[in-house]
Amino acid sequence: MGHTESQPCSRWTRATAAALLIASLAASQASAQIGVGNLGLPREIITAPVLLTPEQERAVRAYVEPLLADLAGDDPEDRSQARERLSDPVRAESATAAFRQGMADAALPALIAMIESGDAVAITNAMQVVGDFAVADCVPLIERLHDNPNPGLRVASARATLLMFEAMANAAPALSAQQMRDLIRKAEQFGAAETHTHVSDAWLRALAAAGSIRQGPEYDSVVIEAWQSTARLATAKLAEDPINERYQQSALRVADELLFLKALGDEGGPGQARPIAEAAAGFAAEVLGLATIAARDGEALDEKSVGLVRVAERVAWRAAEVAGNSDSLPGTSGRIAGAVEGNDIGELATTSRILALGLKSAFNMRGEQAERIDAAVAR
Repeated sequence: MGHTESQPCSRWTRATAAALLIASLAASQASAQIGVGNLGLPREIITAPVLLTPEQERAVRAYVEPLLADLAGDDPEDRSQARERLSDPVRAESATAAFRQGMADAALPALIAMIESGDAVAITNAMQVVGDFAVADCVPLIERLHDNPNPGLRVASARATLLMFEAMANAAPALSAQQMRDLIRKAEQFGAAETHTHVSDAWLRALAAAGSIRQGPEYDSVVIEAWQSTARLATAKLAEDPINERYQQSALRVADELLFLKALGDEGGPGQARPIAEAAAGFAAEVLGLATIAARDGEALDEKSVGLVRVAERVAWRAAEVAGNSDSLPGTSGRIAGAVEGNDIGELATTSRILALGLKSAFNMRGEQAERIDAAVAR
């Protein structure tokens, strides 16, 4: 179920604005890795390698219950402190999957009650903690909110997904590789159905976070799936409205991420580089076609469109270099830069189209991706 950007202003209530602010702060706070120290629980519980003992379970319940009461309360400072104290232990680098599951078992009934309360601030606070726990039992709660009428709560759903992926990148994952791939596919679907630009961008950020998971060879496929989904979603949103500033900004960010992606270098797992390079090439080809639509209509390109063309060209050559296809690309080196500097709109559009079709040929793209590239260059 999609939602349109042109919703009545009354939807953007004070509670919605507060929910968006909390979600944004949560994502930035969760990015810092935390060690085991002064976290309110003994080290042996946080680092428990297997299921918690009954005594450890009682200690966890004693820790979370008063915090959950504060989280559901009316005092903003108490809520903020409770949210952090619930999340801090599970964010520790040495927090085990068994410990996160124990925390989730103790806290989820109260968190579910908050999510079902209908209060935007309570739901957003609860969803941050759900995301930090990052266990399989949390996934249905994310799915529950993805099509909520309140865009702030849809952002909270995407932010919780981002936090889950960050947790799995920073500590022992509590989800299998298959469960992660399933969540990545759902995130892409939710983002594709979303027509509110801020929310779709939040899903893009969540997918990119999944691309940083490096937990051994069994999770290499997760990174591949994440970047394939990220590339597809970014170009799909841009295709919906090529001159939409938010979609352009999202595509620019994804292009930068692909350019400096470690999985495309020596740090990537065996077999990762080629499929991610193919995804990057497809992304570049579609962006090259879409970003010059205004140029083909004889109108001046705006700064972001020009930036998209130039960074897409860099992604194209980076992908071809990784895949060993550089010699197969058409000789467009310098032509895009020259067209930009000379303000030659026709040359920019023509060269971008040539490079897009060259990528399609060099990477032997077929099926839906080839059709999307053809559609982009033909618009």
